[in-house]
Amino acid sequence: LCHQIQLETGILACVVCFDSLKSPASIRLLMENFDQAFRKNMQLMDFQAEAGAGSSCVGLDNVHLSYQEAFGQLRHRLYYSQVSDDLSPDNNDYSAGTADSDVLYLISQLKEVFRLMNGNEKMAWEKAASLQKLNMIPACRELYNCVVECFVAARIPLEGMPFTAEWMGEQEVRSQEELNRFLQETLKYYCEMVKKNRYQHLERAISYLKENYSDSNLSLGSVSTQVGLSTAYLSTIFTEDYGQSFSEYLREYRIKQACDLLTATSMTVAEIGFQTGFNSANSFIRVFKKFTGKTPGSYREEHRKPIA
Repeated sequence: LCHQIQLETGILACVVCFDSLKSPASIRLLMENFDQAFRKNMQLMDFQAEAGAGSSCVGLDNVHLSYQEAFGQLRHRLYYSQVSDDLSPDNNDYSAGTADSDVLYLISQLKEVFRLMNGNEKMAWEKAASLQKLNMIPACRELYNCVVECFVAARIPLEGMPFTAEWMGEQEVRSQEELNRFLQETLKYYCEMVKKNRYQHLERAISYLKENYSDSNLSLGSVSTQVGLSTAYLSTIFTEDYGQSFSEYLREYRIKQACDLLTATSMTVAEIGFQTGFNSANSFIRVFKKFTGKTPGSYREEHRKPIA
């Protein structure tokens, strides 16, 4: 959903809204397509136009921060689009280009820290320590916006952040010590929330699996859709936490349920195979023997319980 707002003559703001369940990757792809479509259409116009884009944010209360970032980027692009060819990078008037490169480097390093926090916490903290040795003062606003964007991408509530937008807006520049503390405490909170979210996602995935294991169409894809994660990410955290793949866990759980039914009911082997989510009786017997070393019939004879 895209809202267009005419701010003043010659300036048009577009607020693009996404469903809260849409993945960060799909949002980035849509925005890249949006930017490409904009630039392609501008080539067909009889006037020149330029655009700036702000970071993603949660809620209308934070839209102004994204707008400020987009407007600043737009002003920068318009300014340098008018720089003549005879101005060299050595000219003092062009020093902003170098500063912008430094800011972009800091942002890229910070994004890498957040990426590592999702799988290699030790390396993430090592990289964060290296980042804190750099001069972050010129990029304090951009660093804060980057943190917000990473929180949004990971679906971590901004309300719990150790530092608020008001803190960043209280003064134009923060000291290196303050920025180091900001980075340290923010990353600590992010790490705690990632672990908490990870546990909750796995708990929901296991719960859904146990409720629907009898469905032969149950798959990693259907479960990941249900819990709102990408298939690749759910597969990774599942294997890391349970020491086996999703498919192995599902087959093992189905066999355990089949064992209970074999010993406590008079259902036929074929019926039990169907009730536990196998596509055919032959498939059920083959997988059952692989896990238990016995056929379903032999297992029943050895473990049969008196049926009332």
